Amino acid sequence: NLVMTSLSATTVRRGDRVTFRNVHVENRGNLAATNVTLKFYLSWNPIVSNIDTEIASYTWNSFGSLTYWSGSLDAVIPPSLSPGTYYVGWVLTSNTTELTASNNTAVLLKDSPANFAQQTIVVQ
Repeated sequence: NLVMTSLSATTVRRGDRVTFRNVHVENRGNLAATNVTLKFYLSWNPIVSNIDTEIASYTWNSFGSLTYWSGSLDAVIPPSLSPGTYYVGWVLTSNTTELTASNNTAVLLKDSPANFAQQTIVVQ
């Protein structure tokens, strides 16, 4: 599972660094997960997948059962990316079989004062 609560900037230039703040990755399962990879993407639509533009990738070799990691992670807006408005999302994968993987892909949502609207970023 992954929870993110904020993005350092919502209007950026190509080549800029952005920070995903308050990232919380957790393994709610009873088994350790191996090769857990979290990738952040920019997408023209709210359906985020590995065909979208990857802006960062982080891997944990092992992630213990019923454990979590919290912190901030950086991403770089590709210099070759076309200007426009993009949805910000993520995909979380591992080599470990899961009961359900339905919570391993999503678009970043804004916080409750913004009614949990989907987060977009404007690339100039």
